[in-house]
Amino acid sequence: MKYFKVILAALAVVALLVACGPKLPQAEVDAATKAFEEAKAAKAEAYAPNEYKAASDAYNKLQDNLKAKDYGKTKDLADALLNASNKAKEAAKASMEAAKAGVAKLADEITALLPDVKVQLGKAEKAGARAKIDVKPIKELVNSVEKTVSDAKASSDYLDAKNKLTTLKEDLEKAQKALNDAGYKK
Repeated sequence: MKYFKVILAALAVVALLVACGPKLPQAEVDAATKAFEEAKAAKAEAYAPNEYKAASDAYNKLQDNLKAKDYGKTKDLADALLNASNKAKEAAKASMEAAKAGVAKLADEITALLPDVKVQLGKAEKAGARAKIDVKPIKELVNSVEKTVSDAKASSDYLDAKNKLTTLKEDLEKAQKALNDAGYKK
C-alpha cells in the first residue's frame, strides 16, 4: 500500500507537469509559416537574398524547435520568423521594383544608342573590303537588339532581363568604340 501511494503521487506530479507544460502556439506558428511562404512567393531569395537568408534561418530554427517539442521558445521563434519573413517580402518587393525600373532605363539607353551604332555600321559596310574592322559580328549584334529589348520588357524576371540588357548595352558600347577606333565616327 505504501508503494501504491508513492506511485499515485508520482503519477499526479507527472500529470500536473504535462498539464501545466508549455503548449504549442499553433496560431503563431501558422502565421509565421504563411509569411515565410509569401516571402518565397515574392521571390525574396532572388531579389532580397540577405533578408531571405535571415528568414530561412529563422524558419529552420522554428522547425528544429517543433521537432524537439520544446514549446517554451516556440512563440518567440515564430515571432522572429514572422518578422524576418515580412522584411524579406518587403525587401523583395522594393528590389523587384528597382530592377523593373532598371530594365526600363536600360531599354531607353539602348534604344537611344542604337541609331548611332547603325550609322557607324553603315559607313563601315560601305567601305567594304577596305574597312579596318570586321562588321559581321557588329551587324549580328545590331540585328539582335530590338528582339532582346522587346523580350526584356515583356519578361517578369526583372533581374535576368536587367542582366541581359546590361550586357547588351556594354556590347553596343564596345562595338561603337571599335567603329570609332576604325575611323567610322557618328
